[in-house]
Amino acid sequence: MNVKLQKIAITLRVASCSRATPVFAIRSILEISAMKTNVGSIDRLIRLLLASALFYLGLFHYSGSALGIGLVVAGGVLMVTALVGFCGLYRLLGIQTSQTNEQL
Repeated sequence: MNVKLQKIAITLRVASCSRATPVFAIRSILEISAMKTNVGSIDRLIRLLLASALFYLGLFHYSGSALGIGLVVAGGVLMVTALVGFCGLYRLLGIQTSQTNEQL
């Protein structure tokens, strides 16, 4: 088994067996997988604005429907990626909107 996957599996076992909080388990997984910031500040702002618009539409205009649930989930994903500063899709596509030390 890959070393990273092994560490993640151990972390998940420890988190599920002990009384550790879910936040601790998530933080441990993020540290092990070494997710580096790939979402820039302007991109984060746009994501937060879109997330709030999707939340509004999903909770008030389309509440109770499948579309409303989908809008809230999409808004949640945008909110999390904006707050964390990492987008898995960007990593798969090789996109980076944040500036590294070399670019500054």
